[in-house]
Amino acid sequence: MTSTEELLLTAANNLGISRNNNESDTAWKLRVVYSAIGRQSYASLWDSNTTDSDVSITHFKRKVKSLLLAWKDILPEIANEFTVDENEFADEVYEIFENTGSIWHSPMRVSPSEERIIHR
Repeated sequence: MTSTEELLLTAANNLGISRNNNESDTAWKLRVVYSAIGRQSYASLWDSNTTDSDVSITHFKRKVKSLLLAWKDILPEIANEFTVDENEFADEVYEIFENTGSIWHSPMRVSPSEERIIHR
């Protein structure tokens, strides 16, 4: 097994992504990469290098773009399967996090949403 295969399998296992019986190798890889980018970009919300605890929207989107490019380098066979460019992809990932309430948006800044537990 190559280190690339090991990386992909490790990512899939960590994300709980198994391959469906009828799923092509490429489709499975895309699911794993898309999910790995989501998790890794979410982790970038803790990349603050200032006294401010929030990171910039630009930082978040740059992280998404750099992760996509890195995964494309690691798995060149999936590079052409992404139908949008890196900027559109970063916007899409950002919108998913924003629309699902996973991040809080303030002017030019984002942060992870605070955990809230409601007891009935």
